[in-house]
Amino acid sequence: KKKVLILDCDLEAPGYLSFFNLDKHSDLNSGKTNGFVEFLNDINFCENNDDVDIDNYWINVVYGNDTLADYDLTGLENIRLMPAGNLNRKPDIEDDDNYILLNQTHYLEGLSRLNFSNKNALLSGFNQLIKKAKDSFEPDVILIDSRTGFNDIIGTISISISKMVVAFLGFNAQTRPGSLFISNMLKDQDKELVVVNSILSKEYDYKDELRSMTNLFGDNGSIPNMFQLHRNCVLERIGQYNISDKQDAGMKDLIDLIKNSKNDNCEKNGGNEDYYDLF
Repeated sequence: KKKVLILDCDLEAPGYLSFFNLDKHSDLNSGKTNGFVEFLNDINFCENNDDVDIDNYWINVVYGNDTLADYDLTGLENIRLMPAGNLNRKPDIEDDDNYILLNQTHYLEGLSRLNFSNKNALLSGFNQLIKKAKDSFEPDVILIDSRTGFNDIIGTISISISKMVVAFLGFNAQTRPGSLFISNMLKDQDKELVVVNSILSKEYDYKDELRSMTNLFGDNGSIPNMFQLHRNCVLERIGQYNISDKQDAGMKDLIDLIKNSKNDNCEKNGGNEDYYDLF
């Protein structure tokens, strides 16, 4: 089974705590595990980079999370996640609000010390991260999640490191500049580009938009693989808790979605066919 490493590089709006009930993960709550921001700072400021143990910066999404004990997680133990940083609450302490505020303060201070406009420093940090990941975990796939819009990470990493770029785009007046940016940035690069027109309503036929998007990328010399992604109620429920048992309302459905199990409850809200086709 494939080994997958996920890097949360949406540094201004980290979002992976909603997935897999990670806000209850013991390694994150204990402060044992940090994340991407802390890793780059430690690599930059440690005298000996061999002292930076990558196992202190990522988690196994399954182990260390008792809230997932009732789910069939076969295969998901091969997923490692490096969060943007440790923004968790520490459970069962009296001053919980101050604890999370302290974590956020440390995270923001660490983020402010990183100069993402320095291409060489950014690439050096990523290359050392990837080397350490290969030595420790040997991932088959490394997924890097960047924030929306123009930013240093997508501009640098897409061109210098990645083998494939998956662009999730709308197609309207607001998103057209970003679409042109991606198209122009990659037109002379030996990269595989996948364009996903998302997140779409089931109530409307988007053939004209898809045709226009195809023409836009085709004008730059090549037409990428293109997909449409409709709204899915499973993903919209992630991170929402039932008041009665405080369990994630969409957790089981998310696991079924990832494992390609059929989710009949969401057929009327979009189903999973788009996601099967894309993945």
